[in-house]
Amino acid sequence: MNLLFVCNSNLNRSPTAEKLFKRLFNHIGLNHNIKSAGIKYGNPHIVDDKLILWADKIFLMTMEEYKYLSETCRVPDNKLYVIGIGDEYDFDQSELINLFMYWWYYRGIDIID
Repeated sequence: MNLLFVCNSNLNRSPTAEKLFKRLFNHIGLNHNIKSAGIKYGNPHIVDDKLILWADKIFLMTMEEYKYLSETCRVPDNKLYVIGIGDEYDFDQSELINLFMYWWYYRGIDIID
């Protein structure tokens, strides 16, 4: 399964999710491909048609990314999942990792098989 994590700039939240879930899934034996990207131009990993087609499921940090992908890029709703983590964390910050783990335990485990 191909999983894409998306935030605004691909500087903190989505790269942290990519790093964390690559490690986690490798540890528990899930063979998923994981990437991250942002919706704002100017970063090296911006969401594009190629990434959207590649991804089986796209995990968005907030409704801002959801709105952009569903309205501007016309990504089908059945590929989009909002995690609900705001843009106030640094890359690999322990509080951010804890939020991702909390999300994984209570919601993500049912979405990612």
